Amino acid sequence: MTLENDDKTFTAQETLAVCQNLGVPMVLDIHHQWVNNDGEKPWELWSDILKTWQGNLAQADATLDQPLPPKIHVSSPKSPTELRSHADGVEVAPLLAFLREIAPYTPALDVMIEAKSKDTALFDLMKDLSNFSEEGVKILSEASVEVLA
Repeated sequence: MTLENDDKTFTAQETLAVCQNLGVPMVLDIHHQWVNNDGEKPWELWSDILKTWQGNLAQADATLDQPLPPKIHVSSPKSPTELRSHADGVEVAPLLAFLREIAPYTPALDVMIEAKSKDTALFDLMKDLSNFSEEGVKILSEASVEVLA
């Protein structure tokens, strides 16, 4: 079980506090955090969110050699007037800014895309990320990247 911050009721800081108290891993939704926050940037909370993935409840199988990677949700606003609604795809700039901030101390991360266009959103995002190859983004596969700090 994980908990996620939302776009109206529970900020990332509030969700993080509950996760810390319960020992439950937190999934950071960076789109929700941009529209419902306490003034902080999402990467400012990341080191504490990352710690929630180190507890026993974050591990599905004790026989795994490594802990499960933390997870985030990413999406983009549908429009400037519909900030909470999900767009067809994902804007690369906010995601890449977040990934660059956390790269120095986050060896692996699962990114779950919440977009109306589903697979097309992934393919388009990977294409957009490939445009940053000279800026520290390395494409590893059709759905995996490495972001250098």
